[in-house]
Amino acid sequence: MTTFMIGSLGPFDETKEDINGYLLRLNHYLKVNDVESTYWVSVLLETVGPELVSLLQDLCLPVKVDEKSYQELTDILVNHFEPARLIIDEQFKFNTRVEQQEELISDFVLALKHLAKTCNFGTFLKDALRDRLVYGIKDSHIQQRLRTAESDFDETLKKALMFYKC
Repeated sequence: MTTFMIGSLGPFDETKEDINGYLLRLNHYLKVNDVESTYWVSVLLETVGPELVSLLQDLCLPVKVDEKSYQELTDILVNHFEPARLIIDEQFKFNTRVEQQEELISDFVLALKHLAKTCNFGTFLKDALRDRLVYGIKDSHIQQRLRTAESDFDETLKKALMFYKC
């Protein structure tokens, strides 16, 4: 293990990011610092902060935290913070999302992409994003113009941005 570490990783704060985002950053921290896998549990416990270590101790009982593997601990954290979701409910949230008053089109698209992450659209993702973009736009004139030509998500987004600038 190297003595000089690249970057820093503060404790997990669920008000600022989700557990998957934190674990993604942790995995890259381990990778960029070339940390041997035998130390991953130690780095995890050192970086997540005392509140999360305490939570992990409770979630792992009757087994001690440091008797678990890195994968087991990350799975426990994900299962705790991101419980299984019902696909139909996630798709309902996506399919009922409309552009809000004073919302920029780019923010609307970002919100759609965020909602789509849990919808399990697979290869239908770009079509679903395109359709929801068109259906959810609040300006009926722009919506009508987008409905007149068949195009993919990227092209539809370009057109929508162009129409909003006009």
